[in-house]
Amino acid sequence: MNWPLKQFAPAESETTMNRWGAERIFAVPEDVDPSGRKEMQAHLKLGSKGSTSPRIYFLDDTEGITGRVIVGYIGPHLTNTKTK
Repeated sequence: MNWPLKQFAPAESETTMNRWGAERIFAVPEDVDPSGRKEMQAHLKLGSKGSTSPRIYFLDDTEGITGRVIVGYIGPHLTNTKTK
């Protein structure tokens, strides 16, 4: 499936990560990270209507140990400078 490039964000801003980076740490298989948690900044924008616009945060491990894309979060827009 193709996704419009304008709806893909490979990373968050430095400000967002400094203030609300903890919101972007999600569960992963322990073979990806022994802690079972990993920061995920890459996300797909499912909508763009206000602060509840849904997002999918993911980790691209297609060239890593699992060979998969690991989805960490699907839900309302997480906190950033525009939602605060």
